[in-house]
Amino acid sequence: MVPIIMFSQWIGMEFQKGLTNENKDLNNSADLLCGDSITNYKTVQSLGHEELFLKKYREYLEPICEKNKKHHI
Repeated sequence: MVPIIMFSQWIGMEFQKGLTNENKDLNNSADLLCGDSITNYKTVQSLGHEELFLKKYREYLEPICEKNKKHHI
């Protein structure tokens, strides 16, 4: 029984490793956008572009969420 559990865990880890490689670029872009907007929050707020940054952040994360939903179901 233990070898079967170990084998299934190994397959799950390989599957998760593949998912993270596909989404790496989109995740990096979202992290950069988030970091820049936090660092320059006064400029973003003074120009009134909070909603624009939120919209762009969601656009970066939606494909990642959709892929994860499909793979987990």
